[in-house]
Amino acid sequence: QAEDGIRDVERSRGLGDVYKRQHLDGAVVYILEVIKYRRFDGAVRYIVSCIVEYNGYRSRQFQLDVENEKDLKSKLRVEVAKMQLMIESGFTEPFSKIS
Repeated sequence: QAEDGIRDVERSRGLGDVYKRQHLDGAVVYILEVIKYRRFDGAVRYIVSCIVEYNGYRSRQFQLDVENEKDLKSKLRVEVAKMQLMIESGFTEPFSKIS
């Protein structure tokens, strides 16, 4: 694990091989892949591939560009809140139903 709280490059093949699973604000977040990279200015960043499940629905896989674990949690909270709002408003088309 790196000093910024995010583990270095780790790859997985899908929901059956999840890098990390966590509960966040009533949803389940699956972190599928983390890729560490160095920006042009020398800053270390991470591309984190995620899927969110909430209330019987699953998001498509999406990526977040983050600096550290605090940044990741903050950005995940936004994604979870957007998904919750959409589902609670009846707009479920972007998500797949979990059987």
